[in-house]
Amino acid sequence: MEQTTFEDLLKQTYTYDGDTGVIYKDGEAKGWVCANGYTYITTPFKKKVLAHRLIWLLHYGEWPENDVDHINRDRSDNRLENLRTLTRSQNLLHKGNPLSGISWDKTRNRWTVSVGRNVKLGRFHCLGKAYKAKKAKVIELMP
Repeated sequence: MEQTTFEDLLKQTYTYDGDTGVIYKDGEAKGWVCANGYTYITTPFKKKVLAHRLIWLLHYGEWPENDVDHINRDRSDNRLENLRTLTRSQNLLHKGNPLSGISWDKTRNRWTVSVGRNVKLGRFHCLGKAYKAKKAKVIELMP
């Protein structure tokens, strides 16, 4: 006899509206927004799951291998069109301070730019040009 998995139970229990990102159980909307901005679903199996990851499971039939990113950066916007998978490195590239990776090199009197640990973009006279170079590289690295 084949054993039912946790994922199978979730698929049997929940549905979602891909246009709104709302998850339903027995026709009733489920979920709550935490202080961190993410929507969570408390399953009847006493396990809390992130709504955007559950939506990925319900739509594609399996848990995502990587991070699920909110394209518009609104953590509570779980519409399917706003979700994409990214590696952890890709996901961290566009989060937080837009000037991270840009620093002043006082010995050369230039702004230095890097993306992640291994991608050095060079030195710039102008902070604006440094920022534009970083932004262009981040966009290039996105899927």
